[in-house]
Amino acid sequence: MVIRKLYKKNLELEKALGQAKNEIDRLSQPQAFEQKLANPPTAESVQSIESQKEEYLKHLAAEQDKTIQELKRKLDELSNADIVRKKNISSDIMHALQDEHRPGKNSRAEAMEESSRQKNSYLKLKGDYKRLLLQRTRAISGNTEIDKHAKELLALMERRLVKVEDEREQEIALYNLKLFETEQQNCDEYVAKKMLEQEIQKVAKDVKERDDIDDKIEKCMFGVFERLHQVEQENLKLREAHEKLLAKH
Repeated sequence: MVIRKLYKKNLELEKALGQAKNEIDRLSQPQAFEQKLANPPTAESVQSIESQKEEYLKHLAAEQDKTIQELKRKLDELSNADIVRKKNISSDIMHALQDEHRPGKNSRAEAMEESSRQKNSYLKLKGDYKRLLLQRTRAISGNTEIDKHAKELLALMERRLVKVEDEREQEIALYNLKLFETEQQNCDEYVAKKMLEQEIQKVAKDVKERDDIDDKIEKCMFGVFERLHQVEQENLKLREAHEKLLAKH
């Protein structure tokens, strides 16, 4: 709306400038001049354009401040959301992340490889121990010289060994489940971090695009104001020349 009004005003001034030039051409001939310029420019009109220019600059500054505040609020909301999300992560995950980034510790891949190697070694040793122990107990239980009480004790030991084996299997399953949950939560955190980075990049891109548009608008408005100012000054000069010619005649 402001640009349209300024454009209309510019057309009126251009028209007045053309009429003033025609008047100058006519005054150069020995004729009586009775026609006057419509809406002749004055010093007040030139000052009015300067005042409008200053008001527009203030308006642009206010709009930019408002835009900056809105973008700052949006960035604060994103940062607060990220902080709240991080607070909801369990303490086990936080300890795991701290151990991962602690100086002197192996990387996560090396830690996982070492854990797998230790587990395989443990399972192999446990299997060998169980196999040898079962062979030993069965060999002893097969000896007819051992009394009934000793055989019952050996059977109890064998059942206890099987129970311990089951408990170890359950512990391994629980450990694997906990490890899977930890990795899943780490993946969720990584995805959330990437989404936050993409959102920040999008906001920064929007800010840049809006700044570019504001710069173009400012340049356009400055050009319009400068042109209006030049037209007013030219009209003022033509009016003075017109009045001088009228005074001579």
